[in-house]
Amino acid sequence: MLILDNPTTWPVHVIDQLNSNKVVQLCKSQDYMEHIAEHPDLIDIFADVEKFAISDGIAGYHCTKQPSNVSFKSIGLRSLDFARHHAEVRALIRQHPSVDDELYGHIDSKLTDWQYNHTGDRENKLWFCMTRTLVLDSGTDLFFKYFGGESVYFPFLDDKSVIPILESIGKPVVVEANINPADLFVFQWC
Repeated sequence: MLILDNPTTWPVHVIDQLNSNKVVQLCKSQDYMEHIAEHPDLIDIFADVEKFAISDGIAGYHCTKQPSNVSFKSIGLRSLDFARHHAEVRALIRQHPSVDDELYGHIDSKLTDWQYNHTGDRENKLWFCMTRTLVLDSGTDLFFKYFGGESVYFPFLDDKSVIPILESIGKPVVVEANINPADLFVFQWC
């Protein structure tokens, strides 16, 4: 499996190509990879990396909180299905000792509103960091702090009655997965 930020997982011949004086000088001559991404000296290297990733997969890191009574190691990860995910979260929250009928109604209403008005392109996807350094990035800290992911905690970020409940559920985990590059849609925050 190719771990993008671990050169010991890369094919030796690719590392040799990347360390060649010609490629090093090319990379040093530009501030942005986009300026040289189609340079002939890099095209073959990228093709070799792609071939290796297709045969061996790429490591991806899913940052989340795991329910206390469930292990992702045994059940695996699944793409987001709002109806199923919110139903599971509702069941967990219903069992929480500080949730009475009134608070549960408030939570149920907010989750329903979020599901119908803010789903965007999140459903039927599973999100990963593609390098281990991104796992520790400030953009991932809320995944470890609040249970349920963005589809659950976003509607409650300013809600002092619900946020502590989401904070108390589950334990933070990073799930490493071997991903087929053909299944990836890559984006980055600028």
